[in-house]
Amino acid sequence: MPFPCGVLGTYFFDGSSFTSATAIYLTSALTTPAPDGYYSQGGVYRLQSGGLLGPVISCPACVIACGDPILGIGASGKFTINLQLGSTPGATILTFNTGAPLVEFPVPDMCTWFYEDAAGNPIAASEYSSLVGGYLEGVIGTQSGYPATWHYCTGTGPTPTGTITTESGYALTSTGTDWIYDPSLPGFVASGVATVGPYDGIVLPATPGQSTLLDWNCTTPALGNCCAPVSGCGIAIPECAPGTIIAPNLPPGPNWNEAGNETRNAVMVVPSPPGVANTVLKIEVEAPCGSTWWGLDVQCPEELTAIPSSVEAGITPPCDMAITTEYYHVPVDAWGNTNPNSSYYDGSGFLPGSGVVAAGQPKGTLGWHDWVFEDKYGVTPLPAGHYKMESPAGSGTYWDVEIGVRAYTTVVPGSAVPPSFDHAAYPPVGPIQDGLVQSMCECLPAVPCGGSVSGAGGQGRYLLDLDLGTNTGAAIIRFNPASIPDRAEWTYDGQTVSAYSNVNDGYMEGVIGIHLPGGSFPCGGTPLTNAAGSSGATYSGTIYTYDASTLNFVNTGVPVTMGPYTASGTGNMAVTLTPAAPGVCMMVIPKPNAGPQVTNLIFEGPCGGTAWSFISICPDDLPGNPVQTVTNNCSAYDATMYFADVSSASPHFSTTMEVNDWVFNDPNGVTPFAAGTWPVDNNGTAVCITVTNYTHGSIITAIVACGGSC
Repeated sequence: MPFPCGVLGTYFFDGSSFTSATAIYLTSALTTPAPDGYYSQGGVYRLQSGGLLGPVISCPACVIACGDPILGIGASGKFTINLQLGSTPGATILTFNTGAPLVEFPVPDMCTWFYEDAAGNPIAASEYSSLVGGYLEGVIGTQSGYPATWHYCTGTGPTPTGTITTESGYALTSTGTDWIYDPSLPGFVASGVATVGPYDGIVLPATPGQSTLLDWNCTTPALGNCCAPVSGCGIAIPECAPGTIIAPNLPPGPNWNEAGNETRNAVMVVPSPPGVANTVLKIEVEAPCGSTWWGLDVQCPEELTAIPSSVEAGITPPCDMAITTEYYHVPVDAWGNTNPNSSYYDGSGFLPGSGVVAAGQPKGTLGWHDWVFEDKYGVTPLPAGHYKMESPAGSGTYWDVEIGVRAYTTVVPGSAVPPSFDHAAYPPVGPIQDGLVQSMCECLPAVPCGGSVSGAGGQGRYLLDLDLGTNTGAAIIRFNPASIPDRAEWTYDGQTVSAYSNVNDGYMEGVIGIHLPGGSFPCGGTPLTNAAGSSGATYSGTIYTYDASTLNFVNTGVPVTMGPYTASGTGNMAVTLTPAAPGVCMMVIPKPNAGPQVTNLIFEGPCGGTAWSFISICPDDLPGNPVQTVTNNCSAYDATMYFADVSSASPHFSTTMEVNDWVFNDPNGVTPFAAGTWPVDNNGTAVCITVTNYTHGSIITAIVACGGSC
């Protein structure tokens, strides 16, 4: 028989509860049975037939299809919606708003979803992420407006009555209507009485029923916590490198466009992986306060969009990581066209039933406060850490993405705001929640290896990222400092080196260039010398970053201090000046694995008027010649000595070793060859090669003919 999902009436039943009752009656004396049909109370449904109640059943007529927006307006109470998600695995995305369009400070409500996992275990959550507010839990909305630190609701219980605060929650209960969604109307119909609350405060351990009322993005200049005369507070943007951009869903200015809206378009994720048997999703919206308004958009399950990514970076700079896997994201700003604080805002309002559709952040484009998961069903949040990610997917644009947002907490360190106002007045500071984007910084485009780059200008530090690709081997940097002293340094896979070798001078470190007669080079107020370095002095300059589109270095204006530099032979910060310009000086970067792909290059010009250049050669196996490592005999060679020919523009194809060449145990240039004098077949000639070890590698320091043994 047809069943309307809710027609409110007064009935009587025997027993202590509707669940245990045997029949429904029209009279309190239980003498007149109610007509046969479906009856419900508190979400429990039973069919009376022949004057007797049957078992508790689900209510198919009340289960609606996913994909339609839902609007709730009215008095306090509990609103229940049952949705059929279907058999397609994926994740269901809920977008929840507690305030109508243009309402900056909405009345609090709480949305909770109930579902099952693949093992049939019940799961539930009341947690969200929003563009402005970030990670939220439980009852969301705002206070009643400054100076209130609470939102007033009519409650029952001990005094003080009727206030919900972020700090203390809501110790009372509110009695309202139990609303059931009837798709035949469509709309909600009253089906009884519901009790909502109490709610925990944020000072307690997180629970599904806690309170996150926010008003830190306000415009009232009270207690120094707000942001007049601008529209909204400053955006807590990450500290990215000059010239890079941050998350694409943020507005262009330093401040939010409008006050409030911390909980606008709060996004929830319901995992629905393969194997879920009961695919009915139950949603409850609790409205503890009167005159509530809330809107909900429910998307049917679909697999989440992949974002190409590295693994967690650890100590490696994230932008240097190789893209080796993929993770899956949920755009928190898909409805950004209805959020005045979004870069996608077009003036539309989130109003279920109005015909407005999501036209904001697209899938595959990562944004601030997005959800990110290890799997495409939204089951496992991605652990906190730094990752290199490509966004939009397939674009070739990469980001240093920090996963792990800060939750709202009880005290803001150093705050002068009273604790009762603290949580609402300031953005979150901890603890960390996995699975949400905390910050994004665009990676500077790396320059492909195999080309040349020149730098010239004032005192400063010149930064460039070099993409070595995925090939293994040894990459080569052929650096020419010209005359004025400069310093080159590479950082790759946790190793930082400023060491070279050239045809005439052999092994050198740190700052290289010419010295004048007397052994020094004037550099600002303190000359550079091999004996004393910079004598403890430092040099001031600015940071330059390489613009791959113009093939020039750009002065960022950011100040930098260089030095102090140390005496010759003391490592990366040493000074190694020569009487004549050193010419081409070779650096060898070992790359035994496919990733990381990027090496960071730094060029320092402490003296001003600098001009230098380098040529990069992509990784390849180094050549090698036979060597005898057991005896001194120039025969029966048992190993290979690999070398990088400092005189060759194509060192990977050299065949003959020369004095001042780099030498290694392996073709990738990882392990320097041991010091000593070794019998070597040098391209068909038996020679004795003397190898000397230095701080950052081994160099051939002598080659003589072999008279049978060395």
